[in-house]
Amino acid sequence: MPLPGGEAGRDEVLRELGRFGSVPAVSHAHLYAVYGSRAPLVAALAREMPELGQPLGPGGPAIGAEVVFAVREEFAASLGDVLLRRCMAGLDADLGRGAVPVALRVAAVHLGWSEARCRAEESAYLAEIASLAPPA
Repeated sequence: MPLPGGEAGRDEVLRELGRFGSVPAVSHAHLYAVYGSRAPLVAALAREMPELGQPLGPGGPAIGAEVVFAVREEFAASLGDVLLRRCMAGLDADLGRGAVPVALRVAAVHLGWSEARCRAEESAYLAEIASLAPPA
């Protein structure tokens, strides 16, 4: 039995993602690499709420829909779970620092995270990545 996301081939998934006008083309390969055949489920969130098709960080392929998907469908419990272990935006050169403001805005608007929770999540995330590399 295939693992979740392993049901369809790359070309098939990329063709399907091409039909989602709300997801930038630069994000298609990233979505497939992270979610496999489940990538269209992430893109569907951006179709329903086009602002979720926006990139999390400057020039990065991760999009806001991944934050919502990570929490709702993959049971991510923190900003660290989202950026480092689900959408992988935290694995870039700046360890996801550039994605934090947008990810928190998405979480506040679409997941109901309070301002206090957003501040706590940001602090916890910065502490988590501090052990990985010094600030840029």
